[in-house]
Amino acid sequence: MNIKIKYLFLGSVMWILLSHNAFGQYQEQIRLHYSNEYGLGNNLFGFNLVGEYFLIDNLSFAPSATILFPATGKASAFNFNARYYFTEEDIQLYGLAGYGIFRRRYEHNPELNFDNRGSINLGAGVLYKIYDEIGLNFEIKVQPQNNGEVWLKLGMLYYIN
Repeated sequence: MNIKIKYLFLGSVMWILLSHNAFGQYQEQIRLHYSNEYGLGNNLFGFNLVGEYFLIDNLSFAPSATILFPATGKASAFNFNARYYFTEEDIQLYGLAGYGIFRRRYEHNPELNFDNRGSINLGAGVLYKIYDEIGLNFEIKVQPQNNGEVWLKLGMLYYIN
């Protein structure tokens, strides 16, 4: 009986995966992004990973994690953004809004050892689809609460489905 349950489970998983691809172009689509990110105001450079999931057509939820490389200490950022896509062709324009958390641990600074702050993210971006599964991404993001700090992002993305 265990073998029948295993085959039933495997068949159910395969059916879900195959039927998952039968949805529209955007709803329930998943994308993975790898980018390099640069903060203009703080001169921080880092690596960024984004997972993007389309809740409905043209609207996605895109949480991300960034590891930054300051001259001393450690820094990271986590962002929870929503993206709205205005175009659906090979060049896709989008606007974004969300919330970000920035963390930095300083070395050799007894007055300011740790910085942990949140901010609102507002921005825009463009995706250029090179192939069916691969694309380029450029994004500009402003954080008004952090003295209007501007972040630039350039990277690649992979269309999972």
